[in-house]
Amino acid sequence: MRIPSRRDESADPLTQLADRAQSGDRGAFEQLLRRLDPGLKRILLRRTGGQVELTDEFAQRTWIAVWEAFRDKR
Repeated sequence: MRIPSRRDESADPLTQLADRAQSGDRGAFEQLLRRLDPGLKRILLRRTGGQVELTDEFAQRTWIAVWEAFRDKR
């Protein structure tokens, strides 16, 4: 029996969600978005000099691009 390492435990959920999202699973995509969106917005907020509306717009465009990239990979 193989015992998963810490690395396996931390990497697998995101990898699995990305694989499922790429296969068209909207629920998996929404989970990815919920998990990664706060970090993306923190980065964008710094890059936009604290402009919240611009940050939200860029984040939305980013997630649309990710969904389209997943869709195109199918």
